[in-house]
Amino acid sequence: MAPAQNGGLDPRHHRHSVVGVLTIQRAPSESTAHEVPDGRHLTLRKALSEERPQPDGASRSHRSGDAPVTAASLDSGLSGSAFSLLDEEGGTNAVDSAIFQVPRFGKIPNGTEAVKSAHGDAEGKTQVMGEIKIALKKEMKTEGEHLVLEILQCRNITYKFKSPDHLPDLYVKLYVVNVATQKRIIKKKTRVCRHDREPSFNETFRFCMNPTGHSIQLFLVSNGGKFVKKTLIGEAYVWLDKVDLRKRVVSWHKLLASTAQIHS
Repeated sequence: MAPAQNGGLDPRHHRHSVVGVLTIQRAPSESTAHEVPDGRHLTLRKALSEERPQPDGASRSHRSGDAPVTAASLDSGLSGSAFSLLDEEGGTNAVDSAIFQVPRFGKIPNGTEAVKSAHGDAEGKTQVMGEIKIALKKEMKTEGEHLVLEILQCRNITYKFKSPDHLPDLYVKLYVVNVATQKRIIKKKTRVCRHDREPSFNETFRFCMNPTGHSIQLFLVSNGGKFVKKTLIGEAYVWLDKVDLRKRVVSWHKLLASTAQIHS
């Protein structure tokens, strides 16, 4: 068949013919072994020769740098510090965490137990700043279980106020915390007892909830006034799973010192 003229070719046929010509022209240059290589071929061969596989040790080192970080690599690299890092990050999950820090599960002491120095080192609490008396019980209502918490009084406050004869204005701020999720689900506070170092609050709070798996955080706070920063005197934790709530339980709990300050 006689070749068609370029002017009468369909554009699609023209593109295919160009590709075919380019392919045919490229193949001989790659397959011809007897041609004298020019400068570009020499440069290409030199580059290929320099990129030969390296020894096993070097290739393993290169792969380890690009490998994704896994839990095993974190565990081997961080060792003992990994838990403390994760523990600090987990404290930020709580509501209102800028004011008070939620203790991690297993670090909530029973307020009726003796304060251990190991706990003080771990949580930044170094001494007992006083005691708080509360009462707890569980009630069954038609709508479900109720937790009844009574904030009764405080005593033996050792916080050093601005003067020995200063009579502070004190109140108690409390949180109900879900231990599993570390979320504060309830927030309440008592009235302010003015000019009293051993305040009696005698306030009752009722929460419609199942107490299992929850803890109570209690914070004794000095109200400095409208233009004065509030001061955290001490804090206590009560793990409700350790309390027999079938009857009214009255107990004193130690208020531990803390470096935290109230910002609002």
